[in-house]
Amino acid sequence: RWKETGPLQYTGVIGPHLVSLKQLENGDVGYHFHHTECEESARLALFDFLNLGISLSEIWEEFKVSDLRFCELASYLEGARVLRQDPLECLIQFICSSNNNIGRITKMVNFLSSLGKYLGNVGGYDFHEFPEINRLAMVSETELREAGFGYRLDSWIIFCYLYCNLLSKCKIFHFIVRLELEIDLFSREILGLLSTNCAIEASICVLLMVIELLFFYLASSGNFLF
Repeated sequence: RWKETGPLQYTGVIGPHLVSLKQLENGDVGYHFHHTECEESARLALFDFLNLGISLSEIWEEFKVSDLRFCELASYLEGARVLRQDPLECLIQFICSSNNNIGRITKMVNFLSSLGKYLGNVGGYDFHEFPEINRLAMVSETELREAGFGYRLDSWIIFCYLYCNLLSKCKIFHFIVRLELEIDLFSREILGLLSTNCAIEASICVLLMVIELLFFYLASSGNFLF
């Protein structure tokens, strides 16, 4: 979803915010918000997206102390920061990426993204806020096939069922509380739904993303498990 919109500049969407990141001559990274209703909120969302609350240099030192081989290679590696993408968008893109190539993945994700709110045009590219699950669930099978989903329709249908029928309106929260389910039992229930359609590795990834979505929803709605 991020596009190169200028020399050493990339533009993308974080939640409802349209932002450009640009590497400066001194090596720092600058940012500019093209569209946002609250710049402070946008700044916090950007910092969270980049995981700036985690010190990469401190983790690097811990790795060097813990692993001799890593210590030998550390001076040749600059490291990489793991982005904290919105869990819903991350899960949707994971479904799109299954046994696929970059071109087709991009086509599928661009189609889904176009269903969201239009935020603006930068460098000749249109940018949209990623649509909510209720809007994604309305997409017809014909539209999904035309967008290149193919056999991924099974994963898509399962996910929409899980999210719309279990997570929306905090139903999964009440489901867990009323039945006193532990998280491992919840995990087995989800894996049972997924395993007939996905490889076990993919099932585990989807499971972790669904659990992340659960806690993300509960935190944002003011409901907590503990």
